[in-house]
Amino acid sequence: MRINLALILSIIVAVGIVALVFTAFQISSEKQKLNNELQSKTVRLAEDFYRTYLRHLEDRDSIPLRGITDSVINQYSFIGLAIYYNRDSIIKLNSSTELLLQHSSDFITRAVSADSSMGTMVRSEGKRSYEYIRIVKRENK
Repeated sequence: MRINLALILSIIVAVGIVALVFTAFQISSEKQKLNNELQSKTVRLAEDFYRTYLRHLEDRDSIPLRGITDSVINQYSFIGLAIYYNRDSIIKLNSSTELLLQHSSDFITRAVSADSSMGTMVRSEGKRSYEYIRIVKRENK
């Protein structure tokens, strides 16, 4: 009787461990898929926003920002937007951008040095967000 009870308990424990490992693997896999989807959606929306509102940065030093309101930024599901000309000249397009810029200065410098658009996950106020830096190449500069 003791052997049967020990056998039954060991089978239950083994099945439980296998189920726990499988669940942890599935959660990790789904989390990675969701992060990849968030990244691709953010890049797609950022490129669309750039084409719609900021395309003139390629040939002008300034653009009219009156059309870019908080409602437009929310329509694209962005937390914040900023235009970075140099370290001394950053135009914040909404109030939420200030908190994100505190965590982003090193990443901005890396993207500018690499002369390449890039993104990364950032944590601000306990929330994880995907940050995308779009480099604008200007022909005349």
